[in-house]
Amino acid sequence: MIIVATLEVTIHREGNIVCIDGTKASVTFKPRDKDKTFKALIEKCALLDKGFEDKTELEYLKNSIEIQLTQIYQDYERERARKEKPKKKDLVVTREIKKLDISFEDWQKQLFEKYNKVKEKADALSPHIWPGLDFALSVKMILHIKNCTLPFFGVILGRPSSWKTFIIELFRDAAFTKYSDAFTPKAFVSHYSGFTEEELKEIDLLPKIKDSTFLTPELSPIFTKREEELTELFGIITRILDGHGYTSDSGAQGSRGYHGEYMFTWIGAGVEVPRRVHKLLGTLGPKLYFFRLKADDKSEEDYVKALILDDYPVKRNALVDAMSDYLSFFERGPAMELVAGVPKMKMENAGQDDLKLIVRLAKLLGRLRGVIPTWETSGTEGANYAYSLPTIEEPSRAITLLYNLSKGHALAQGRTCINLSDIASLINVVLSTAPVERVAIFDLLLAHDGVLTTTDITEGLNTTNPTARRTMTELKALGLVHEEQDGSNHEWKITLKEEFAWFKSDQFIALRGGHFSFSDSDNERNKPIHGSQFSFSDGSESMAERNLAYMEGQFICPLCNYDCKTYDELERHAVQKHPGKAVIAEWSMKHKQVELGGGLGKPVGETAAKEGGNKV
Repeated sequence: MIIVATLEVTIHREGNIVCIDGTKASVTFKPRDKDKTFKALIEKCALLDKGFEDKTELEYLKNSIEIQLTQIYQDYERERARKEKPKKKDLVVTREIKKLDISFEDWQKQLFEKYNKVKEKADALSPHIWPGLDFALSVKMILHIKNCTLPFFGVILGRPSSWKTFIIELFRDAAFTKYSDAFTPKAFVSHYSGFTEEELKEIDLLPKIKDSTFLTPELSPIFTKREEELTELFGIITRILDGHGYTSDSGAQGSRGYHGEYMFTWIGAGVEVPRRVHKLLGTLGPKLYFFRLKADDKSEEDYVKALILDDYPVKRNALVDAMSDYLSFFERGPAMELVAGVPKMKMENAGQDDLKLIVRLAKLLGRLRGVIPTWETSGTEGANYAYSLPTIEEPSRAITLLYNLSKGHALAQGRTCINLSDIASLINVVLSTAPVERVAIFDLLLAHDGVLTTTDITEGLNTTNPTARRTMTELKALGLVHEEQDGSNHEWKITLKEEFAWFKSDQFIALRGGHFSFSDSDNERNKPIHGSQFSFSDGSESMAERNLAYMEGQFICPLCNYDCKTYDELERHAVQKHPGKAVIAEWSMKHKQVELGGGLGKPVGETAAKEGGNKV
């Protein structure tokens, strides 16, 4: 019992209130906010003792309340942990999955139909949902690949209110998931002094996400932490992403942790990744993969139409129902094998041609997200920027993770072997995972057939000369380009190295645009289609003609493969991005003939169509 002024202050909890003993006073017990409960108690005590003014006694009172309140919260957590124990047993029961009594071929066919239904419902709600949802499905499906033991962490990036959280919420009630709106990295293995070892095992996060998909819809607060906090945070995350558990030491609990196979997948979301985070990840070991959503640039008419229709709840519920039906059907596949309670399927090995494409993507990613210190050297001879030795990851882990992601994409459609559509799905992931300014210059480099000058960059990306020069120096140091002076002391030129020439090819352009078709036959659709079977031009047509063949039904820029939605957007793009250089083609939705020239493509009239073919 503690005497402060004339008031004896002891406290205890009764349900949802904390009572001050010897009085009728009480405050609300806030389980998730100890600070608010503490402040409320101090204010209540001050009111009870109206003659209370001594600052020393006030500090003594605060210490007393703090000690007692800490004990109350510890007792509450123990009580909550004990109550949650039966739920863990119930979870095991839900993982007893009854397989469907159908053939594997029927399961494939029906699953693919349900997969397309999810896409249809997503597109009905917004055309910007499906790409991110398809990525999230691919990440989740990695969990269901037999003999896959390497965790995968995928993060959806996009503007605020751009469907990121909505996509993750679609998985919230699915089996084999663990959802958290907020977490601390230290929660993976806790060292809270007030708990016993058995109680800590009940609250540790790492065993809870094992054999599950961890869902965290808001990672932006983590990306904005101070550098020392980020280093500790990502140090823990990169370690658990090795899949071998995690052990840490503290003065409160000594050495605690978990060792063995800890397989899981992780889907998160954030607004954008700051440059310092990319730098830190490159130093610790880059194990996060990103997917950037396209901006949802609606017109005023689109917003007005949505308000008038007011059909969001109906469309949302239709998508939720389609997702639930799809996931439930997938888990009960006749070829599934239960491993630690999780349905898993054996995947076939990919062909060498497909694997080579994945290797190329992984090697490009290693260069684009490498860490290279640069500094200004103005006033000296040379490029005005110098650099030290770069830190470039070995591609082996990236190759494995990208291969696993392509398998997840195939499995989501019921296929046991990857094809070109799965490899195409990796391209946005690779280009989203690297720093955005490097990717912007890389895209511009491809648009100019692998050669860029400083002026091309400053005009094409509307940036400053120093920024262009720094990024050109970075790409040179990372081994992606050659750099040389071009005509004057102020103009420099970079050229894409020959080992990355494939990224200028027709095959890469087609894969990036996703423009290849599969047979309507069920057997052909589920059959692996390898890189060597991809049909390309013999080289007799122009680049614009080849692009038109791949980009049928869209307004496409043949120089940089930018996908425009309307003729007006195509025209603006031509003027702004390729002044005097672009050859833009229009390919209408009705498959009209197209005339190509040094400027903008125009539909050819009936006379030209009768004369036969395209006029180039």
